[in-house]
Amino acid sequence: MTTVCWFSAGAPSAVAAKLSLANGPCEIAYTDPGSEHADNARFLDDCEVWFGQEVLRLRSTRYANTWDVFEKTRFLVSPFGARCTIELKKKVRQLAYPDPTTVHVFGYTVDEQHRADRFREQNPGVTLLTPLVDHGLTASDCKAMVERAGIELPITYRLGYEHANCIGCVKASGMGYWNKIRDDFPEVFTRMALLERDIGHSVCKDGNGPVWLDELERGRGDYATEPKIDCSLFCAIAEGSYASVDGEG
Repeated sequence: MTTVCWFSAGAPSAVAAKLSLANGPCEIAYTDPGSEHADNARFLDDCEVWFGQEVLRLRSTRYANTWDVFEKTRFLVSPFGARCTIELKKKVRQLAYPDPTTVHVFGYTVDEQHRADRFREQNPGVTLLTPLVDHGLTASDCKAMVERAGIELPITYRLGYEHANCIGCVKASGMGYWNKIRDDFPEVFTRMALLERDIGHSVCKDGNGPVWLDELERGRGDYATEPKIDCSLFCAIAEGSYASVDGEG
């Protein structure tokens, strides 16, 4: 029976992998969506030294990155989830680990116990381990543990983001997040603004309807108080039920 710890180039998943290795042999896998900051690759390399073993790098053979998914499927995000997660994470995971007996380890932190519980209820056929919950570790704890191991955190953390996901994540509907992207990664902001108009779908909304990025006023939103974004394989597995909604069986 294979145990695989899913590494997402963030501090919690790194600590989850380290704890899993302490309990016995396990594989560590990373699904590369192709749109993360280049510094994530440096972080992954540093973590491999810490783990004492290589991380299996997986990538879609159909899509190059999130932009490729957006442009080819003409789909950004909906209340049912993001197509890029399904294509670049869920399907890649299924191809790499089709055996239903595989044990999956994810980096849910102790304050995300409710999400782990919900996942288990919705996915009774998937064996899930949550070492961070078991050890009572928060995201801040994990960042501190990584730094104490002598590993510099991904640059997106140092820029003030709560995650190390793709730059310009469509799961982030907060206007504060997109105004921060405009300041930190203006080329990504501009590209998404043009893509919104081309596809005819806005990422952000308010009580009056769509808020197009090319009309978003500077100063709107507050990233610090907006809901956190998560784009782990938990999302990918749970969103499998949404695939039919998006035209994928």
